[in-house]
Amino acid sequence: LWLLSLLSKYSSAEAVMKAGEKKLTRISGISEAKAKALLQKAACHEHDVNQHVQHVIAVTSREILHKAQLIKEEKQYLTDMYKENEMVNLLVTIPCIGLETAVLLVLEIEDINRLASAKKLGAYFGVHPTYKQSGEGIWQGGMSKKGRGDVRAALYMAGLSGIRFNSILRQLYARFRAQGMKHYQSMGVVMHKLLRIIFGVLKNKTAFD
Repeated sequence: LWLLSLLSKYSSAEAVMKAGEKKLTRISGISEAKAKALLQKAACHEHDVNQHVQHVIAVTSREILHKAQLIKEEKQYLTDMYKENEMVNLLVTIPCIGLETAVLLVLEIEDINRLASAKKLGAYFGVHPTYKQSGEGIWQGGMSKKGRGDVRAALYMAGLSGIRFNSILRQLYARFRAQGMKHYQSMGVVMHKLLRIIFGVLKNKTAFD
């Protein structure tokens, strides 16, 4: 967003140079160090950008920023609307699940009873592992990643919080890291475990214990 804000105001290297460090640091997300780095790169830029292209860059950047603000407002609207929902209130009892993530999960799941098992829930969000087969045998691949990417992104962020504040997820992550798994592989296990916890909480209509 800071880059889009920059381009909406200063859509060429020349414009960035004219703005200077003081004006650049007024843009949210641009520190003094970042402003200096931008000015150094702009000073080395040798390509001319005509006025029409600058206009297109600025207008497009403003449009994307506008859409991002609308998305933010809609998320807040949904969060306010569903914050008293029974399922949402159950999910936020899980350490690492915030209100916005809980609302997203409830809206995506709709009715937990339509999913027969935690395994089905994992498959619904594409967190389950894939398997590859050849003439020599079958072996496990990576995460399926079928389904909604924004839900997996929310689960990943919740998982990062979980390995800090949820003892179950923290111990699970540490165990698989100790076994030689890389960070993202271990996070895949954490996300899958988190979905199993979510399934149990919603299916039993019981707060996390």
